[in-house]
Amino acid sequence: MTDLDRLIALLQERENRVRLAPKPVPIVELAEDKEHWMLSCLDYDDDPDSYSPVGPFLYINEKKELLALAMDEYSIEEINYVLDTIVNESVEERPIFPQLKLLALAGDGESIEQISASLHEFSHIEYLGLRRMQLWELPDWLQDFKKLKELRLEENDLTALPEWIGEFEELRVLSLRSNQFNCLPDCVPTAILFGSLKVLMIDKNKLQTLPVWLRKYYPREMLTIEGNPFETISQTLLDLLEIISFTDNVHIADVPDDIIQQGWKAVKHYYASLAGQANEGEQA
Repeated sequence: MTDLDRLIALLQERENRVRLAPKPVPIVELAEDKEHWMLSCLDYDDDPDSYSPVGPFLYINEKKELLALAMDEYSIEEINYVLDTIVNESVEERPIFPQLKLLALAGDGESIEQISASLHEFSHIEYLGLRRMQLWELPDWLQDFKKLKELRLEENDLTALPEWIGEFEELRVLSLRSNQFNCLPDCVPTAILFGSLKVLMIDKNKLQTLPVWLRKYYPREMLTIEGNPFETISQTLLDLLEIISFTDNVHIADVPDDIIQQGWKAVKHYYASLAGQANEGEQA
């Protein structure tokens, strides 16, 4: 039995145990030129609340090598059992699923502090999701995941990030959705300046404003900020509005909601009109 066969058997065993009407574990085979589609298993679209997977799934290539593994709403005990079994039953001196690029783990609210050290054996992956793990700080072992291109930490309790995040030179996407940030982490400019960070998602936190440094150091493709209780948006940051993604779930205390719903161009025009009125008042 191959490592992949053992993994499928483990996941199917769990499905049979917890579901009244278990279905076979989804296995998607991708042609080499279609491997980028595996990223969809970490894509929650514009609304992460709409993400409702039905269970685990695997992406494999034409050679039957594992490319991506997602385990959603697993207990830490179940995640540990799967990871430990894979590692312990693999042949010594051989990489664990060397073609694996993506690992998406979504817990059921238990603390990641209890997760097995076996996870460290997968430090070669490029895409990692640690969702709903009661994270209030990042574990030190994550520093070894130097090849990460995408890191998703949704639905945790983070308020800060360690400086070493800025050392992830290949990191392109960082999602901090649904955490407890009241300001953007100080390490973000470093990640942008010395790395390749292009997308920063910090929806549904506690941001009240955006820092001035964003004018110089900002993700080049997208900044999502929905669901934060903004008090104001600094006029020095208005030039960034083109990269900011938002819906009517954005609230800015000093801007009427009907203006926000018209889009960022309307917000920019609103601030400009206020500035114009102020200038006219001074001249009068």
